[in-house]
Amino acid sequence: MKLRFLFYPVPNAVEAARFDRDHFGWEEVWRERDLTICLRIPGSEIGLLLDQDDANSKSGGFFEVPSVDEFYSEHQESISFVQAPADIPPGRYAVFVDPAGNPVRIFDNSKDN
Repeated sequence: MKLRFLFYPVPNAVEAARFDRDHFGWEEVWRERDLTICLRIPGSEIGLLLDQDDANSKSGGFFEVPSVDEFYSEHQESISFVQAPADIPPGRYAVFVDPAGNPVRIFDNSKDN
């Protein structure tokens, strides 16, 4: 697992991105409509992922794995998944919770391969 994004649920992704751009100089890397916006954090390989679709969720890490389906298959008996693997634009996505109840989001880029 490789940390790729810090996930921040927000009520308004455009407004949140504007704040980060205007105050910190962070640049937009990509977006899905105006609901999900990724910003580049200078000096880091980690992006800030602002997500309006999941505004009631908790902040946390967004980790890349080679295959979400394989990870799910290998760990579904020992980890509590709250979101089974599902399609997203670059590939597959799932969410599990750690023992403290924090969401851990995983994704792969299987559609880009």
